Amino acid sequence: MLDKDKVSRVIETLLDTAIQSSEAGQEVVLRAYVIGNEIQFIVKDSGKGLSALEQSNLFDRFSMFEGRGNLGVGLSLCVTKALIDIMGGGLAFPAKRVKGLRWCLLFHAKAKVE
Repeated sequence: MLDKDKVSRVIETLLDTAIQSSEAGQEVVLRAYVIGNEIQFIVKDSGKGLSALEQSNLFDRFSMFEGRGNLGVGLSLCVTKALIDIMGGGLAFPAKRVKGLRWCLLFHAKAKVE
């Protein structure tokens, strides 16, 4: 079951992470699509991207990004992933390191929204 407050919190966290990963003047994009019986949100930034090691630890508590000073995700992405799982959604991003990061958040549209 989708909870609009939880979905908003998830999107807010992904946007916040994208903004933190980008430098001033770089683009951060949020798109939403209804595809068949699914709702898809795309959050894309133009930041540095993530290494394989960063990707493998991304949802761990207090993960830190390599060579980025104190920039880390604390508990935010760990909690975000748990909220997505509770609502039966999915979260994916490219496996290869590319400039920026493109999050793809997917929920079934037929799920009841509270």
